[in-house]
This record gives sequence, structure tokens and C-alpha cells, in this order.
Amino acid sequence: MPSLAALLNAHDLGFLQALADAWGLPCAGRNAQELAACLSREMLAPGLLREMLQTLPPRALEALAFLKSQGGSLPWPEFTRRFGDLRPMGPARRSREQPWRFPTSVTEQLWYPAFIGRDFLRSSAGPLEAAYIPEEFLEGIPAWEPEALPVPPAPLAVPPQAAAAPILEDSCTLLAALRRQDSERLAAIAGLNPEHQALLGGFLQGLGLLGKDGKSPTAAARPFLEQNRAQALAWVVQTWQGSRGVNELRLVPGLRCEGTWQNDPLPPRRLLIERLAALTAPMGLNSFIQSFKDNAFSFLRPPVESAHWMIASSAEPRRLLRGPNSWDEVESAWLRLLLTRIMPWMGLLVLEGPPGEEVLSKSASFDELLQGSSAVPTPEDDQVKVDPGGMLSISTQVPRIARYQLSRFGAWLPPNAGESRYQISAAALEEAAAQGLSVKHLLSLLRKYAKSTPQALARSLRQWESKGNLIKLQNLRILRLAQPELLPKLREGPAGKFLGEALGPDAVVVKAGSLAALQKALLRAGYLAALPEDPDQND
Repeated sequence: MPSLAALLNAHDLGFLQALADAWGLPCAGRNAQELAACLSREMLAPGLLREMLQTLPPRALEALAFLKSQGGSLPWPEFTRRFGDLRPMGPARRSREQPWRFPTSVTEQLWYPAFIGRDFLRSSAGPLEAAYIPEEFLEGIPAWEPEALPVPPAPLAVPPQAAAAPILEDSCTLLAALRRQDSERLAAIAGLNPEHQALLGGFLQGLGLLGKDGKSPTAAARPFLEQNRAQALAWVVQTWQGSRGVNELRLVPGLRCEGTWQNDPLPPRRLLIERLAALTAPMGLNSFIQSFKDNAFSFLRPPVESAHWMIASSAEPRRLLRGPNSWDEVESAWLRLLLTRIMPWMGLLVLEGPPGEEVLSKSASFDELLQGSSAVPTPEDDQVKVDPGGMLSISTQVPRIARYQLSRFGAWLPPNAGESRYQISAAALEEAAAQGLSVKHLLSLLRKYAKSTPQALARSLRQWESKGNLIKLQNLRILRLAQPELLPKLREGPAGKFLGEALGPDAVVVKAGSLAALQKALLRAGYLAALPEDPDQND
């Protein structure tokens, strides 16, 4: 720690003269160096430090005690964030305003009597600007009592409770959708909006369940889906705890990390888990976030490395988020992502209450999940329901691997009463066949996981596989004629190229996308056609 002499030699003559006056010392000098030498002797007179400390307000004493508890120094941004800013002043302004008489912060209350200094100190991350207590003063500063500093509001007396773990169902949905064409639309039908898909995709990629492209399930996906729910959830939590692949800072919606810089996601994640583990009762979400930030300054960013980080808001107008105020925004967004989405997703936390007044509590399985223990498995002995029309209804108590496989054979429908629904269709069967899946695969899965398969449905599936589409449903535009003899005339004229298959002597199919062009051709030929009344029926 720098000495008192080093601190004093960093100041100009006017500052030192005000300091001598504040301490009541008969020191003088022709220049700053001489005055600093006198002060460094006289300020260490026995008992003088104790007398000067008694003149400080309680909050300033607490700040010194806290600084001593941190080894005598603290990064300057963190110190000023806790205890207020030091106004920049040149000699003229300082002489005019005399800030030692009218300090506006705890920092200024300690700065002008020289209880603290400011310098670049060595750290494991390199030179770091810090507030420090002169080495000779350290022993005389009272010990810090944490209770003397502001404490967060008392937690609410709500008992911990078990939590659902939607990560299992949501991951099954996304992994299944990614095996299909138009995966984003299918996942949205199942309840995962685009932002949810992006967050979940990045999370699963970090766990190793999606490839580098973020769209292809890896070989680990199937074993994960085959595990029972307790084993799968324990695996997710344990893998996430120690994973550098899951980087929450880069998953925060609304933030964009730009450039090639890297951050280590493990230290802040472990610190958050540690603070949550220490909770003995539920607490208001906003109070927890504020308390965490107040007592873990720079938890998300090493002071030296983060100077090169480029983080921007993705919302318009786009802003570069740098500096203390912006970092408060970044840290709050990171905390809210973990506390309101990722950790409740895994069943570690429970949130209750209206927006803005949420109460945060640990789930009943918080400790055992973090320790790698499996909770009592939720029974997965339910069966798939199949109606005669070919709709599959799959509850969350059906093994997830069954839903993953069966979802490839049907059109996706919105969930109903917590059940996923898929309508077996020719288009889905054709898509499955293109990926090497047959009707035999589907019937085998239904025998394994369904209560029963209607005989008529099984027969229809086998017939489709052997004979293809015997019946085809189409949406067609039809041109009807009042006089059958008009049809040959129209085919020979400009309108003919827009006409398709005849459906009788007085009706013909209009080729897709050509209704407007056909109307113009008919007008040129002298016919005014009546169009559908519903505008949505027009091309």
C-alpha cells in the first residue's frame, strides 16, 4: 500500500495548505515538497489520527472500515459508486469553493483530509486505478462491521416451493422442430416465439445438444431425450454450472456483443449461485438485484479486460453501452436473464407476484439439483392418445423421446390443455419419407407409446404407403360460363394461356396466380367477368 508521504507528494501546494489547516498542524513550506515532508511527520503524531477520525460522520467512518476490510484498497470506480463521486477541480475552483468545508459525498469527506488516496496499484489483472488508505493509517482504522452498512429489505416470509422445469419440454420442442422444414414457424405454433427460440437455441448449443450452426441436433440430443426427467434435469443443471460454452452475457435479449473479445462466464455465474444459496427466505426480485450489485461491483467484468469489450443495445436507436451508467444497465439485464428466465427454466428458482413486484425464492429442489442429485423421477407412464382422424395428443407425462419422434409425422397444432398435438398428414409423411422414415416406423412408435391405434387409421396409413395419394384435396379458382360454347373461344384467344383443366362443358380451372391477368384478357376479348365478392379470394 502506498505510504502517507506518497499520497501527500501527489498533491499541489494549495491542497496541502488546506490539509494542514484542517488537521490544525503548524506546517509550512516554500513549495509542495517541503510542506508534504512536514505533514507526513506531524500527521503521524501519537493519538492524532484517532482524534481526526472522531470528526468524521458515521457513514465516512463506515467507508474507511469497509475499505480496510478489502485489504486497504478498492478499484476507484467501485469505491465512488458506493460512496459518491469526487468532483474534478483545478486549484482556482478548489480555492474558491473550498470543497473540504462543503463536501458533496463520502468520497470527498475522506479525500480532502487525506484519509484516502488515488493511484494505480498492481493487481493480477495489471495496473488498476484504486482508492487506498495510506499504509501508516491502516492499523488505526476501526474494523468493519457489515451490519453498520445499509442492508437489503427484510425478505418476505414465503416458504420455498417446488418448481416446474420447462427447459425439458421446451428443449424437446425446439430439437423436434429443427428436424423439420420451416422449423421456426413450427416452434412458434408450439408456443416458442422467435426470441424464446434464439435464447433456447444458444443455451442448448452451449450444452452441446446443438451443433455449431445452432440448427442441427448433435448425437448427444437423443440420449438426452431418452433420459427420465429427473436425470435429464440434473444433467442440464450440472452441465450448465461448469460450462463456458453457455455464455449468458451473449444470450441477453437486447444486447449485442461485437468484436472478437472473450469473457469468462463462470465467475459471475458461480458468484450468483453462491449468493442465492445463502438466501434463507424469499426476497423481492428488485431488492435482490440491487443488493447483489451493491455488494459485488464489477462482478460481470474484470476491470482491465472489460475496457475493450464492445456491447451495444440492439434496440433503436442503437447505443454503445460503456461507462458506469451503461454497465449498470448491462449487469441488470444479465441478472434478470438468469433470475427470471434461465434459472426458473431449470426449476432452480420460483417467481411469484405481478410484474415489477415479483418475489424470488429458491425451489425445493435448488440444493439437490446444484449438487447433482436427481429428484424423485416424475412418472412418465402416460400414453399417446390417437383419435380416428389421425390427431396425436401427447402429455408431458409421455416420454419426451416419443414426442420427438412422433412429431415428425404430422402437422403441428397449437397445444391444448398442456398437451402437444400433431395431425398425421400426407405432406408430413412425405417429408418424413424424404428423411428415411416410413409408415412402418410410425406404426411401430404408436404400438409402443399409444393406448391404441384405430384400425381404420392403420389401414389408411398402409394404403398410403403402398399406393400413394389416392385422393387429393386442392384449393382451385374456377371460371364458370353461362354458355358452354364460350369455352373453345376463350381457349383460342389471349385468355387461353390462363386456363387449365376443364371440369365440364361450362367450367374450367384458372391457373394459380393468374386471376388478375385473366380478368384483363377477358376485358380485351369483350367480356366483363364477375369476380369473387371476398377480396381474400383474389390473387
